[in-house]
Amino acid sequence: MSGQGFSVYVGNAPFQTSEEEIGNFFSNVGNVTNVRIVYDRETGRPRGFAFVEFADEAGAQKAVQELNGAEFNGRQLRVNLANNKSRRIINHSPKLASIFTKKVKKLTPEDDGSQKIWKFICWNVAGLRACVKKNDFKEILNEEPDIVFLGETKCKEWPPEIEENFKASLDYANCFHDYAKTLVISTEKNGGYAGVGMFSKTAPLKIHKGIGDPEFDSAGRLIIAEFSKFFFIGSYVPNSGAKLVNLEKRGRWEKLLTEKMKEMNEKKPVIYGGDLNVAHNEIDLKNPESNRNKTAGFTDQERGWFTDMLNMGFTDTFRQMHPESKKYSFWSYLANSREKDVGWRLDYYVVSNRIMKNVKRSDIMTDVKGIGNAAYQTTEQELGDYFSSVGQVTNVKIVCDRETGRPRGFAFVEFADEASAQKACEQLNGADFNGRQLRVNLASK
Repeated sequence: MSGQGFSVYVGNAPFQTSEEEIGNFFSNVGNVTNVRIVYDRETGRPRGFAFVEFADEAGAQKAVQELNGAEFNGRQLRVNLANNKSRRIINHSPKLASIFTKKVKKLTPEDDGSQKIWKFICWNVAGLRACVKKNDFKEILNEEPDIVFLGETKCKEWPPEIEENFKASLDYANCFHDYAKTLVISTEKNGGYAGVGMFSKTAPLKIHKGIGDPEFDSAGRLIIAEFSKFFFIGSYVPNSGAKLVNLEKRGRWEKLLTEKMKEMNEKKPVIYGGDLNVAHNEIDLKNPESNRNKTAGFTDQERGWFTDMLNMGFTDTFRQMHPESKKYSFWSYLANSREKDVGWRLDYYVVSNRIMKNVKRSDIMTDVKGIGNAAYQTTEQELGDYFSSVGQVTNVKIVCDRETGRPRGFAFVEFADEASAQKACEQLNGADFNGRQLRVNLASK
């Protein structure tokens, strides 16, 4: 048994969580001395609730005040004082208790993030299911990141194969369930559009999904995670679209986000990462002149919005540390763009100015060639928006390789009538789309 303490009841706990993970989460509000997940005696399965014991009553009270209703690994916790404030917790697993005590019993400056060096990785996977089926995710895990943010996940749940990626990576054979996991699902296209996800070694104090506006939140583009010393924002920013049809919508997104960032920055430093869909300066893309104000991501408006954000007290970490580097994070799948290094830098880490001095490294992992890095970011929706300028589009299909899941560089667009299909060939064959010249022909039946 543990010594005298004050415990809280934790209801609606995730079934796959561990006592250590719960302890880490609750230790943000007080000195946790013990944790017990309650199991069914017959089946041995978790019953969905636990008890957390604190060294003092203040810690228990604070847990109820701050963590009741908080999101933890995708579930909203119910936290109340246990019936007997001085109840003692019996831990039926000495092995688990020793591991828990070693890591959680008392936070050190490193544990709470004040001296700890965090490693963040953001990756637009352009479809998480295809990525994990090829074990591409293990390359990221081999970097031993503290936080992994994934953009354009396009899935309604974590693919079962993702655990195999953990097992295949170095020194990560048994840690899948030790990560706090957050998945934001798009309600569009049955979950097969946009979406973002996050893994974190340290459970966030709070998780907020979305930007707070239904216009954008249906696509599942944003995660805000609060930690003891900082906020982390992971985002897959809306593309302004072919012929810049979504530029005004993009402007509304930028206004909402910068307001949130300003508010958070007044409370704690902010770390903002992900696919931000903008090449801020000419050095950030191979062909600035041919794309200026023609292609999404390199308009005066988008670049100006990014500048406005930086002027509020933020720094582009990569450009600060590599002022002359021409390094890209995105290449079209057309015309051997990657091999020729005809690319764009669309992925960023932006931090509050006051913590830039703490950044040790900011780089682009060009050696990782998973689905997200090799695939062009054009979606079927964007192609549909583009071709709808000449007629009513009823269906779009980007053709992908069956084995690799990678786009093969062509697509089919279906119209409601033959006249629109003919018009597409006449007006859009040879047209510039996201920096590439399209070849448009009638499909043979």
